[in-house]
Parts: sequence; structure tokens; C-alpha cells
Amino acid sequence: METEAAAYCRLFKAALVFTHSREDVEDLWRINAETRRRYDLTEVHVADLVQSVRQHLETLRKREIRGA
Repeated sequence: METEAAAYCRLFKAALVFTHSREDVEDLWRINAETRRRYDLTEVHVADLVQSVRQHLETLRKREIRGA
């Protein structure tokens, strides 16, 4: 059975897909700060989220370069 923390991480990553700029990603991270504190996220959960954010930002950066 999936824990609440794991479910939150999965949903956060799903929401990340719908961000289209660095500002959107930063807003999503900031808005969810309180939610992250409510769940008992382990260091592994947080590291996974941070890695997902970094990968998404890199994808957005590459799109910008191709579009420029």
C-alpha cells in the first residue's frame, strides 16, 4: 500500500509536468512547502522531489534553447 508521503510525491511530480517555466516550477515548490511539512517525508522522498525538479528545469532549459 502506498504511503501518504509517496502519494504526495507522485502527485507533485504529476503537477510538475504542467509547469512551463522556471517561475512556474518555483511557484509550485513554494506553494507546496507547507504541504511537504505536513507529510512525513523522508530524506529519500525529498531527494526524489528535488531530483525531479532539477530534471524538469533542465528539460525546460533545453526547450528554451531550441526555441531561441
